[in-house]
Amino acid sequence: WHLLQKYPGRRLAADIVDPPFAAETFGCLVLANVLDSCRDPWILLQQANALLRPGGRLLLSTPFAWDDSVTPPAKQLNEGQLLSFLSRAGYRVEAGEEDWILRGSERTSTRHSCLTLDCRKP
Repeated sequence: WHLLQKYPGRRLAADIVDPPFAAETFGCLVLANVLDSCRDPWILLQQANALLRPGGRLLLSTPFAWDDSVTPPAKQLNEGQLLSFLSRAGYRVEAGEEDWILRGSERTSTRHSCLTLDCRKP
C-alpha cells in the first residue's frame, strides 16, 4: 500500500480490462497485484496505457504468481517483457521489491516477493 501513498488524489476502483472511461482520463492508475490475476495481462497493460494521461503515473506491483486456469500460459509475461512494454511506451520506471504476505489462517501464510514499479508516462 505504500505505492498508494505516493498519490494523494481521489481513488476509484473499476475493471481496467473493460473500463467505462475515455482515453487519458486519469493522472494515476494503481495495478496492485492484478497483472497475474487476469485472463489477458497484455490487454490490461494496453488499457492502462490508454487511460493514463501524459505525465501520469502508473503504480504497479506483481508477484508473477500465474495460475494457468486464470491466465493461459501463452498470455503470461515475465519481468523482462513487462519492462520492455513500458520502455517501448516511453515510461520512466523506478523498480523495487516488496514482500506481500497472504494469511491463510492463524498458523499459515504465503509470502510473495513482488516487483513494484512507479512509472511516469511521457
